[in-house]
Amino acid sequence: MRSNRGFTVIELILTVSMVAVLVAVAMPALKRSTARHNAKGAGMGLASDMMYARQLALTENNTFHVCFDVANNRYTIIDDNSSDGVDGPDCVTAVDDDSIVQTVNLLNSVTFGYSAGAEGPPEAPVDLASDVNAGDGVGFAGNIAQFNPNGTTNSGYVYVNNQDPYNDTYAVGIPGSATGNILTWRLEPETSNNWSR
Repeated sequence: MRSNRGFTVIELILTVSMVAVLVAVAMPALKRSTARHNAKGAGMGLASDMMYARQLALTENNTFHVCFDVANNRYTIIDDNSSDGVDGPDCVTAVDDDSIVQTVNLLNSVTFGYSAGAEGPPEAPVDLASDVNAGDGVGFAGNIAQFNPNGTTNSGYVYVNNQDPYNDTYAVGIPGSATGNILTWRLEPETSNNWSR
C-alpha cells in the first residue's frame, strides 16, 4: 500500500486561516509599537542634535542655533559665524556669513506639538494649551535655541508628538540658561502631566 504524502485542501485552508487571524490580531500592536518608536526616535534625535549644536558652540568658540521650522516639520542647525544672530528670513536659509550644518525633517507621522490637555514637564510646569510661546510645540523665543561659546543658552522646550490616535509626546529642552543642560521627558500615555525621564 502506497502512502500519499501532501496536504489536503482543507488542511491548507485551515492553516492559511489561522495565519490570517494571527496577523489580524498582531497588526494593531505593531502599528502602536511603530508609532511609539517614531515619536521616541524624534525626541532622542532632537536631543542628540541639540547636544551636538552645544558641543560645536563650545569647541568652535562660536554661536550655533537650532532653528525650528514648524510649518515644514523640520529643524536646522546653523553656524552663526559672526555671532550676530540668525539672518535667514525663514530660519532655514543661511545668509550673510551663516552656514547650515544640517537640516532634519521629522517623519511624516511625527509633528511638533503635544497631546491635548498636556501640561509641561517638571522644569517647565505650564499649561501648554494656554502658553502662547509653546502654541506651536516650540517654547524657545522666536523658535530658535541659541548655544553660546561659553556654554550658556536660552531656555525653552520643544515638544514632538505622533498625533492621534496614539499621542506619544516627548519634550526636549533646556530648563535654565546657565548650564545649557538638555533634558528629555516622555509624557505617559493618557495622562496630562505624568512625565518621566
